[in-house]
Amino acid sequence: MGALGLSGSGFAFDAGARLPFANMFTFGASVQNIGFMQWNNASRTSESLPFMIRAGLSTEVPFENTSYESRTAAIGEVETVYQPPVHYLLVSLDGVFVRGNNNPTVMLGAEYSPTELFQVRGGLALLGDTFGSFSIFPMSVFSGGASYRIAANELPFTMQLDYAAMNDMIIPGGLSHHFSVFIEL
Repeated sequence: MGALGLSGSGFAFDAGARLPFANMFTFGASVQNIGFMQWNNASRTSESLPFMIRAGLSTEVPFENTSYESRTAAIGEVETVYQPPVHYLLVSLDGVFVRGNNNPTVMLGAEYSPTELFQVRGGLALLGDTFGSFSIFPMSVFSGGASYRIAANELPFTMQLDYAAMNDMIIPGGLSHHFSVFIEL
């Protein structure tokens, strides 16, 4: 029970899919925040959550082609094994519609990996909503960041440090900073 005597409960889930397209692109689509909120007050108001529909297309441009030939153990046939590139440029175009907004947002993003251990990324809204009006380069969504994978082969896990900065309308300075540590066992 909150300080004002209000409380609530709710339920929500996300659903989505990712599909390869023409051996060059990856298409993804999702619906987020499908659910409701029930307020435990005198009127017992029930509300739908502001769901979000998101769809996007991405492609990875490798800067090297690493593959090798190997014989299968079962029948001895030669097969080509392709390894993911270490140096790449990932480009994405993403569309987002949030229930209750007047206009969808279309975003462009990119990630560049100059080394095996370091990646930089950024993105911005190309089209979107600025105080209820549809605009080009609305600056309502922009972000950037960097990741560094720690090279410690003697550890039984891999570790990655991540930094991201993005616009945030709630913070007085308008920019939020996020630091993360990822550990994979």
